[in-house]
Amino acid sequence: MIASLHKKPMPVKGQVRAFAFSLCALIIAAPIWAQDTTDQSSESAEQTEAETAAEQVSAEPVAKNVRRERYYLGERPQLRRQQGPALGTPKSIVPQPFVPRGSVAVPPAPLVDQAQFDENAEDGALPNTVVDAETAQPLDNELTAADADTTVQLDAPGEEQFLEAGALELLDPSGIGLLPEGESYTPDFWAAYDRREVVQGYAAFAGASGSNALASIAKKIALSGVTLPEPADDADVLAIIQARLSLLADLGDREGYIVLLERLPAERDWSALVKDFTNKHLLKGELSDACAVAAAERVNDDDPYWLRLAAFCQAAQGNRVGVDFQLGILEEVAEIQPTFYQLIDQILVEASQAPGTIVPEAAALSNSLQVDLLEATMARLARAKVPLLALDGVNPLAVRMMLSLPGVERAAKIDLMGLAVRRGWLHAETIKAFAVNHELQDGEMEAALDALDGDRRFIIDAALVHLSSNAGEGTNRADALAKLWQRSVDQRTASNSAGGYLGVAEDIVPNPEAGPISAILARAALIAGDSVKAHEWFTALRAESAGTAELDSDLIGLAPLLTVMGGNGAPAMTEHQISLWWQVQAEREDRFERANLLFTVLEALGTPVSEASWKLLEGGPAGFSGSTPSAALWRGYLMAVQNRDVPKALARSFALMAERGPAGVSGALAGSLVGGLQELGLEDEARRIAIEILVGQGL
Repeated sequence: MIASLHKKPMPVKGQVRAFAFSLCALIIAAPIWAQDTTDQSSESAEQTEAETAAEQVSAEPVAKNVRRERYYLGERPQLRRQQGPALGTPKSIVPQPFVPRGSVAVPPAPLVDQAQFDENAEDGALPNTVVDAETAQPLDNELTAADADTTVQLDAPGEEQFLEAGALELLDPSGIGLLPEGESYTPDFWAAYDRREVVQGYAAFAGASGSNALASIAKKIALSGVTLPEPADDADVLAIIQARLSLLADLGDREGYIVLLERLPAERDWSALVKDFTNKHLLKGELSDACAVAAAERVNDDDPYWLRLAAFCQAAQGNRVGVDFQLGILEEVAEIQPTFYQLIDQILVEASQAPGTIVPEAAALSNSLQVDLLEATMARLARAKVPLLALDGVNPLAVRMMLSLPGVERAAKIDLMGLAVRRGWLHAETIKAFAVNHELQDGEMEAALDALDGDRRFIIDAALVHLSSNAGEGTNRADALAKLWQRSVDQRTASNSAGGYLGVAEDIVPNPEAGPISAILARAALIAGDSVKAHEWFTALRAESAGTAELDSDLIGLAPLLTVMGGNGAPAMTEHQISLWWQVQAEREDRFERANLLFTVLEALGTPVSEASWKLLEGGPAGFSGSTPSAALWRGYLMAVQNRDVPKALARSFALMAERGPAGVSGALAGSLVGGLQELGLEDEARRIAIEILVGQGL
């Protein structure tokens, strides 16, 4: 057969038909072949070929009537709808005007005088006059700045509905604002920064508590509402909130810390801030809430923080077995101070006593107590006597709580008070309360007066503060206040303590008989930011200074400071006033340094100093002693001012003043810093910093 195929090739059509017949035969025979595969031989093979050939002949007419299935590789092709010609854009059948829109000026509708309408409403008559359209308020579709923060009330049957303009900020609460309108920075404060840079920016303002002006700027930044780039996830939101909380904690602003946590929307997951919420409970004395959080966290977390808090909560409930269990785990993961064991034991003793039982007096702690929120809470509940406080690793949020404990001994409170005053962690009210409650021991006042020079211990300041607050001492009170102020200037703590000292003497009303303390209290008011009180003391000093050389000198020296602070009633620094000021400095060895500082600051704030006044200083030294600022930081500050980058300019100014504070800023740097902030529109910040620089250096 094969040979014949080679001799006479079969036509193509015949080959296709033969192949179809063979395929059909193979499909029909496949089941039979599958059933009888075990007994195949050459004879059966020949028989099968014969049968297959016969079936091919008989199956040919049948195959033509079999329904054929089509199979496709890939997706089944879709039927296409018949496409017709394009019809174009539908045309409106509404009649159109004959002139273009906007080509005809339509006069505004007359505005009715609402007051006259109200008067005639009872009579049901319309008013006879209308308000002039040019003087009336424009009817805009945009809300004004004042309207943007208001709540719009929608009248609905049966209930009141409110639409708050600030509701959208709940979608990203990381920029939530806590200050009233007009007291915060603008929402675009961080407009040029991404979220990672904003987190770093908040951290740059930490450590500013050594200056009242810098601390007030940092708090304003932390509490201001801002518009931030859209967060990628919840981690972006948490990072901003944690940065703000960390800055407030570093500044010791417990009120801002608590308010920020309480303003966070409750519908979000704040598990990452669980320690901060627990700190808030401890600050507010909500022990049951703090213990509930600790119990929930202890299920999956062996952090020493939760173990310590859980042990305290078990002790407060009198559960000694629970305390032993928590302490056993805590000892494996952290080192426990002896004071912690003592406080736990004392709390267990008090918790196990029946109501009405006289509890034995608590023993004094054998070691120093850490200034921490949990330690302060435990010491209060245990009524423990605390002879010594550890001043390393102090939590600024816990300072006021620790100072309020009756069990903390007097010497320990004085040491903590001194640290808090130097760092600016206390309000003026706290300093005043300390002064009133501080009792002098025998001979302590005499020893303090003898050790004024060279002794920087706060125990001397505490004695002077107490004497300054005692209204019954007469002349000694004024003398103590003068010595206290001079110590604060010499130790460069006036920036933080001025507000407290002003509160100590708040019962002294500005009057012509106040004497030299008028100039002191005026300077304290300037640093505290109370320009009204400063002008009152300046006026009182001017009324009493007629013919008195010492008071005249105080008045002349105080006048430039009032000019720097500005405000209503500030004296003008004319060439004559500057000449008088220079004459008062004639006996001082540092007069050229002081004059260079004052003149530079005045011109930076826009008050010109005559060429004749500058000419007087050319006979002085070409340079002055003091620290040299970093050229890199100074250059960065100038570039930030040039680029109108407010956050970076403030951050660089903080860094330049961080080492020695405002009191250590040279005249050249002071003029650059103050002038740059003034150029950026931060006039209040520039004047507050300028006052601290001048007063801190003895002006």
